[in-house]
Amino acid sequence: MFLTDPTDDDLHTLYAVPTSSEDAERPFVRANFIMTVDGRIAGPDGTSSSINNPADKRVFDLLRSLADTVLVGAGTVRGEGYGRLEAPPAGRAPELVVVSNSGRMPDSVLESPTHDGGVPRGRAVLATRAAAPPQDGVERLVCGDDEVDAVRLLRALRDRGARSVLCEGGPSLLTTLLDAGLVDELALTTAPMIVGDVGDASLTTAPLDVPMRWRGGAVIDGTVFALWGVNPDG
Repeated sequence: MFLTDPTDDDLHTLYAVPTSSEDAERPFVRANFIMTVDGRIAGPDGTSSSINNPADKRVFDLLRSLADTVLVGAGTVRGEGYGRLEAPPAGRAPELVVVSNSGRMPDSVLESPTHDGGVPRGRAVLATRAAAPPQDGVERLVCGDDEVDAVRLLRALRDRGARSVLCEGGPSLLTTLLDAGLVDELALTTAPMIVGDVGDASLTTAPLDVPMRWRGGAVIDGTVFALWGVNPDG
């Protein structure tokens, strides 16, 4: 399936989350990233915001609306200024789970409001290791002794009721999940721009050999959206 100028219904069909069995050990995991034509995942300001556009925002909001949990590494949360997540129209806000071996919830999350114009924002939880010191006022998920164990983390999210997890980065967290065979789909947006040498950041932080299968895509105002199935034989 490849869509040109898709409707909202078309996009819902393309990105529909598969129904998982009740006895599944972990949630369905989709990773969402944006990159430029020349392979950069950040623009001149060092963040993805400078390569975003309205078409990407449309799909970005849809993917969040389909997720129970948004999973993000603490470094990305700090760099991108994440706060508690807003509820989509006619929906509920997904839970934000921040992964940190240091055990420190970023200030941008701690300082974000729990309500936005009277509308509640989603919960924010820190996924960390047992050896990390606790932080006052921060809800923790302990998922490992000396470092966060991704398998234990996803099982813990499943136990909390999550059936669909959206990973929004960064590259280190994506690498960990891919290397452990814990990503089901990769939603990759290609922004129609070239930014040149603005840093060394890439989609992953280590060499990987991960087979992928084309699942579908779309083009909206020159921005290309590709959906890849990961480890199709796994």
